[in-house]
Amino acid sequence: DNAVKATTSPVQTITIANTGNATLTVTGITLEGVNNDQFELSGLPSGFPEIPLSIAANSASTFGITFGPASVG
Repeated sequence: DNAVKATTSPVQTITIANTGNATLTVTGITLEGVNNDQFELSGLPSGFPEIPLSIAANSASTFGITFGPASVG
């Protein structure tokens, strides 16, 4: 069988850094564009976005994203 199967990518890390001197409040993260439904976020805090993500001054928060193609191509 020489069929090529679409597989989910390894997790890529995304970092949001707050280089300011006050708390940064993130109230949403949106995936936009063609086939955005083939991407999945992981590692966000429980309750997000209903409970905003607060990043302290001079700190950062990381989470992951994976790509799961619906078809080969």
